[in-house]
Amino acid sequence: MSLRDLTMEKVAKRAGVGKPTLYRWWKTKAALVIAMFNERIVPEIDAPPAASLEESIRHKVLAR
Repeated sequence: MSLRDLTMEKVAKRAGVGKPTLYRWWKTKAALVIAMFNERIVPEIDAPPAASLEESIRHKVLAR
């Protein structure tokens, strides 16, 4: 399923709630997707130990 195929209706149905409940928590589909990304994907990303944000970014860029 692509993001384009995702609808608030499908999410509400799968969650067993009404669309108004979703919109109470997330005003847009984008807000819902970002919240999901932050909850499920971000914690799984390996972050190298770094002394600074600049060092962390540099490590990520050079690792590619």
